[in-house]
Amino acid sequence: MKCSLIGDNMPNKPFSKKIVAALDTVLCTMSQTARNQSIIVATSGGPDSTALLYSLAYLRKKYDFEIIAAFFDHGLFNSEYEDAELVKKITDALSIQLLTGFGDSRLFAKAHKLSPEEACRQLRYQFLAQSAYQTGSKFIALGHTEDDQTETILLNLIRGSGLNGLTGMKALSTRYDSALKTKNWLLRPLLNIKHSETLECCKENTLLTIEDQSNTHLKFKRNRIRTQVIPQLQKLNPSINQSFKKLAASLQVDYEFIMNTSNKIYQEITSECDDNLTIDKPALYTIDPALQGRILQIAFMKFTGSRTSLSFKHIQAMMELLATNEQSTLSLPRGITFYSDRQSFQLYKEDTLALQSSPTHAIFELPIPGTVTYGQWTFNASLHQAFEQTKNLDPLKCAIVDYDAVGSSVLIRHWSPGDTFQPLGMNRSKKIQDFFVDEKVPRYKKATIPLLVNPRGIFWIAGHRIAEWAKITTSTHTALVIKT
Repeated sequence: MKCSLIGDNMPNKPFSKKIVAALDTVLCTMSQTARNQSIIVATSGGPDSTALLYSLAYLRKKYDFEIIAAFFDHGLFNSEYEDAELVKKITDALSIQLLTGFGDSRLFAKAHKLSPEEACRQLRYQFLAQSAYQTGSKFIALGHTEDDQTETILLNLIRGSGLNGLTGMKALSTRYDSALKTKNWLLRPLLNIKHSETLECCKENTLLTIEDQSNTHLKFKRNRIRTQVIPQLQKLNPSINQSFKKLAASLQVDYEFIMNTSNKIYQEITSECDDNLTIDKPALYTIDPALQGRILQIAFMKFTGSRTSLSFKHIQAMMELLATNEQSTLSLPRGITFYSDRQSFQLYKEDTLALQSSPTHAIFELPIPGTVTYGQWTFNASLHQAFEQTKNLDPLKCAIVDYDAVGSSVLIRHWSPGDTFQPLGMNRSKKIQDFFVDEKVPRYKKATIPLLVNPRGIFWIAGHRIAEWAKITTSTHTALVIKT
């Protein structure tokens, strides 16, 4: 079949009014953001991606964007090289730049213990993210159709996916690449277009397309769903695609409400610092169970900076600790340790725990002024005559105390059973152990927190609070500032 695009740099008529209208709907939303930008178009040479590529070429002048096609060879079939050659002819005819990539999906699947289908998907998205990074693009267009949406929802249903999986793919979404630390917009403008429509349009316009050999292999679950499951469902309901579309739209509304509510509660009951994230356990316990798991998912994803969510097994194990006061730990993906005690849930990175697991038991003297390193901490002491110089310092990262009250004899050590401390704002002392419990400090971390002491007693629990008797007052002449 002859490819009618050869020699025709700019399509001067719509490839399909319906397809162009579908693209218009998505591009209008992105028009200001995408103007003068480039869009990476995932291209396989099949009818769906060819229809997408041709229609975007027709619209590129209207929306003033550049198109860059991206073809990925998964290393499954020798014919993929020939597929790339055909795609090159199409992109040359449209004066579109083509990027190509290769990945050994079999080797990748074996190395990462993935199914062949998942290995192909991960490698393909890595290539698309790399293509966007290489060209400075923020947008990736994908040719998923209405049929792909139905297959995706069924796949997620079979896997036991949660509510989000049943909402299917979105016409406009984002994807974060943890390796490149980049976020891209994913455009799926053909989700309301049937595969049969893209195929028919390619035939009408005498465009040569490729039948992906992987689409016929039943080792892929998606292919078995397409060729075996969906035909049976269509016998029960000929409009099965429309039914799944309604289901996805309905669940999307519910999902957005649940996630918005969960995010709001998450902000209220969690605190995050450099090396850990803490969740108020009693507060989480009072929340509806429908939201508890969502909040734990949000905490994990925010702490790791990943779009990868926890499995049902992990969430269930974390939830089982919610009703207990025992101290327990769980190992989570991405090198994260989950810690539970009476007052809190905490997430830690394993490399942080390794550093904290071997505290020093030495006693060091802090020179004033001067600097000393104590385990993983570095303390710098300085004197300030003017109180104004200390106003903008972070109280969690430094102690600002009255030098006359503290004096020049300052030691650094770790806590011992029986240690007491008069926290700022209190008129009596309390045991350090009780203070740590109130501050929700995990047991294994308590022994790593330095205490700064003088002959009178403990005047700063590093990173937490100074003593009431050491605070700055209106009669203070010299401020001692100790930074970490």
